[in-house]
Amino acid sequence: MEDRTVHWDPVLQARQAEALAALPQQHRDEMAFMFRTGNVSSYYYNEHAAEPTQDDFDDWLQGLDSVLANMFQIEGLERNRQSLSLRRHAAERNDLGLDQYMKQYLLEQDYNRWKEIHKG
Repeated sequence: MEDRTVHWDPVLQARQAEALAALPQQHRDEMAFMFRTGNVSSYYYNEHAAEPTQDDFDDWLQGLDSVLANMFQIEGLERNRQSLSLRRHAAERNDLGLDQYMKQYLLEQDYNRWKEIHKG
């Protein structure tokens, strides 16, 4: 299985490594955790299943406050295609949930820490 805790872009990989090296030792664990979980979630939002269709967009709009839904409807799908909220909605409609995805690609310790931060 591919290690999705490492960013796919070599430039960002290098920047993350440089940022960690520049931090005082007592802050590296927290930042490394943030990079790992951020990288996995980046893969999630770029999955094919997260690519919204018009049907996903229309369904997503129905769950929004009417003022927001109207604004997004006017802007249309193409303008909102990269919205993380819409992409997650599309992924979940395609049976690709964020929680399960994070669990699949993070080490158990990181997953449990991530869940604790995101509970509620």
